[in-house]
Amino acid sequence: MPIIFRSPLSSTVANDTFLDKTIDQDKKGVLGLYKTLVSDPDAIGDVQDYINELATIDGVSGESDPNSTTYSSEEIIANGDDRKVAIGKLDAQVKTNLDDIADHEIRITNNTRLVSAVLSVADTGQITINENSGVQIYKVQGDAAPSTASSLPFGNSTNSPDGSEIIIIGQDNTNTLTFESNDNDYGMLLNGDAELGLGSMLTLIYDDTLLRYIEKSRNF
Repeated sequence: MPIIFRSPLSSTVANDTFLDKTIDQDKKGVLGLYKTLVSDPDAIGDVQDYINELATIDGVSGESDPNSTTYSSEEIIANGDDRKVAIGKLDAQVKTNLDDIADHEIRITNNTRLVSAVLSVADTGQITINENSGVQIYKVQGDAAPSTASSLPFGNSTNSPDGSEIIIIGQDNTNTLTFESNDNDYGMLLNGDAELGLGSMLTLIYDDTLLRYIEKSRNF
């Protein structure tokens, strides 16, 4: 019923007049939640469109349709999970994946292949190796003359990954670089001294138990 002039305003009068709804009534129909005249850049203009973006409505006939929580592939999220449960499961899986990556970071890094620029090594000179890469390729030559590298060509390093492969490739037939066999900690355990000229290649494997760079093969 309409409000009578000068009648006191009460919740009953307001409901009956403006809302057409009381505690004992249901309002059925589609409620469009949008504004047409107010322009506010900090507010949602069309609430219904925003809700549609938040909840998938493709193939769903209504909010009670069980298809709204049915997933094509049940790997982590199960059919019937609501949005909060689904996000929680995804968050937990992301954390597990990040922890696994962190735990295996060294192994992942060790699978990378490092290739150096051409290094000119003087007599008794050394090569600075990478502490993480599992496969390392060094291009070398003598420093403006035939040279012989240090008997500990990689220094007193304990940081080489166990089982890492070191490949050394000669770059010059005039300025050759020789590596001596040295059966001491961090030395090259070779099948005889190795003089590397243009295209010569020496392959070593580092053994962290023996603390030796052991010759795997040579091609020259």
